[in-house]
Amino acid sequence: MLPSLQNPSADICLILEGTYPYDRGSVATGVHRMISAMPNLKFALFFIGTERRLAREKAFELPDNVTELTEIFLFDDEFAATELPKFAKRPPFRVFKPLLEKLRIVLNQPEDSDETINELSAELVKTAPGCDFDWFWKNPGTCKLLTEFYETRYSDESFQDYLLNLKSLLQPVWRLFQASPTLPPASCYHSFSTGYAGLIGAQACRFFGDSGFLISEHEISIRKRIMELLHAEWADLSINGISPLQTGVQPLRQLWIDFFIQTARLAYESADQIVSQFQKNADYQAEFGADPRNISVIPAGVSLRKMEAVRRARAERLRIQPDRKTVGFLGRINSSKNVKMLLYAARITADRLPGTRFLIAGSAEEDLEYYTECRSLRAELKLESVVKFIGPAEAEDVLPRFDVLALSGSSDHLPFPILGAFGAQIPVVATDIGACRELIEGRSDDDLGQAGRVVPIAKPELMADALVEILSDPGLKNRCGTIGRARAEACYTETAVIAEYRDLYDRLSGPIVAFP
Repeated sequence: MLPSLQNPSADICLILEGTYPYDRGSVATGVHRMISAMPNLKFALFFIGTERRLAREKAFELPDNVTELTEIFLFDDEFAATELPKFAKRPPFRVFKPLLEKLRIVLNQPEDSDETINELSAELVKTAPGCDFDWFWKNPGTCKLLTEFYETRYSDESFQDYLLNLKSLLQPVWRLFQASPTLPPASCYHSFSTGYAGLIGAQACRFFGDSGFLISEHEISIRKRIMELLHAEWADLSINGISPLQTGVQPLRQLWIDFFIQTARLAYESADQIVSQFQKNADYQAEFGADPRNISVIPAGVSLRKMEAVRRARAERLRIQPDRKTVGFLGRINSSKNVKMLLYAARITADRLPGTRFLIAGSAEEDLEYYTECRSLRAELKLESVVKFIGPAEAEDVLPRFDVLALSGSSDHLPFPILGAFGAQIPVVATDIGACRELIEGRSDDDLGQAGRVVPIAKPELMADALVEILSDPGLKNRCGTIGRARAEACYTETAVIAEYRDLYDRLSGPIVAFP
């Protein structure tokens, strides 16, 4: 049983899977700014990672209103089970009977087992904290159930591969619930994804009956997870050289997809409120089981006060270098950002508009292999004098050097660099993914005009067309920048976003007691 909520240790508990405070991405940056902007609320952090040895140094100094940081690592071999009392690690096998009954139903009827998943989760909360996973895995009842499931559904697959996949799926879930007693009591739980974070958040609001549960998603977690699974090499390999994507989804891969769809539905159904950053992703949330009545759209926001200094610094640079033509990229250098497309566009742009330069700012440590490939492509395209990789950089430092921001990514989210560019009055050219069209062209009730250009994915020649058009026309460049700034002022201020989240916290938590 989870702790009592009689004396919550925090007003808000943030459930963070692989992000703040160890990551410097847009989600983590938004979390830090939100905590810092609400100094009268106490925040507890519940961080879910993979392995402790892979954990980085904290990327942020925790604000004073963070009361505690709890960490669990779901793929550690030396997990918290080693800290269980010795007598509790191996309970009698009979304690698993209710759990196995629920698991049997979920495994055999994945498409129609929502209520049973709730009951299974409740059994896990009762059982996992007092038991080592290996003891459950070796239980004769578990072995019998998994063998029956194999013979019914997966008899064409290798039994060894089947067991490996099922253990890899169940063990982190067991460890998540094993750590449930360490979840800080709070008046409201806020998860920034579905997945493991949404799963434990759903249980927190059930067992802390008076607590609210909020899910907000930068990009739709389940869509991202499905795409990763469809391209994963470890779940199952092609047979006779035939790709699973040519013959349909292989059974073991589908097992993982079904699991994450089920957990997403459980999280959505348990949430009191669900937030998306733009309407298209809100529609995706509804497709995966979220009640549209519980979904609201709250975009990311930009600090116009902070960007004002950037805007002035950029204007001064342009006064000194009025003919400057610099295209900038700001973001992580990885395959989802499709930097290679930008390099191809750079070659076309430089040929058509000599003197154009490209600055690529961002960290490469997440995918060094991709970064190496990008540098090789730069050499192959003879762009060494045109394109510079300048490494990680803060937006405030690098935006004054940009005349146009170019983003060539392929993931469904709201790119925060676009908001920074708007604040600095910089036009934007971006691929038609996520919220880019909504940002650049405006929502249906927005008649400000275009703050840049939107181009198709994987069409470098069209991106080059847009860059040449804006860079060649100072009047167009200025108009696009002015429209972007006006749109940020009207729709995307950090102050307004923080106020909306504060209202949500108040509504979901009841009256929140602030610091004395």
